[in-house]
Amino acid sequence: MKSTASDVIFEVFSKSGIGRASITKAYGSWPAKTIIHLRLNNLEDFTFTAADRIFQIDELEIRSGIDQNGKYFDVCLARKAFSDADSIFFSWVDYYR
Repeated sequence: MKSTASDVIFEVFSKSGIGRASITKAYGSWPAKTIIHLRLNNLEDFTFTAADRIFQIDELEIRSGIDQNGKYFDVCLARKAFSDADSIFFSWVDYYR
């Protein structure tokens, strides 16, 4: 996890290419922007759930790139989508398994 005054980045490494995770805030409110930084070769599916709302891959802002550590996908989550949730849940599927 990396954070600034207004943003937080959760970095996810997935050897199998398929997984899920949850994040629970400790106190206060969520940052203005939360980024799920996925270290995957490709991204076939991503689902984000918060406060009984489910967002599919085509409803989310996703950026991809390559850096010195390989390929990655950044899923950008705006606080307004889940501000009333204490926990968020997400799952992913890589093309190549």
